Amino acid sequence: MSQYVPPPLPLALQLANLRAQNPDGTGHIQRAKLTWHYDALPTPASRRYRLRLDYALSALPQIFVITPNLQSLASSRRIPHLYDQERGRLCLYLPKTGEWHERRLLAETMVPWSLLWLLYFEEWLQSNEWKGGGVHVGECTR
Repeated sequence: MSQYVPPPLPLALQLANLRAQNPDGTGHIQRAKLTWHYDALPTPASRRYRLRLDYALSALPQIFVITPNLQSLASSRRIPHLYDQERGRLCLYLPKTGEWHERRLLAETMVPWSLLWLLYFEEWLQSNEWKGGGVHVGECTR
């Protein structure tokens, strides 16, 4: 007897929830892909970041820091927990562990996780020590 697995949350529901929880962001669905742009301010004393979330039901969500340029801020140091140093693709969770799946809301996972990542990034800029824990890219599966 097979066990029922609920279907993924539809992209339209994900987008509606992103809009409800982040009214300053903008996004759309085109060719079965959701794109969401939003600003992040990890703390009141932080710089403002512009991020882009890309998500399709057949793939894992991807979040990129659009501005400012993370490499410039890091003075060419290798930044921990990035899948792509040049494009600024954030590593927010360990895939295949159940931390995130297609039945979870992006607005309640990816968006707050990206704010937390930025908080740890700003701390790392000062201390050169990643205090956010986790598994460094290269040690985990994408």
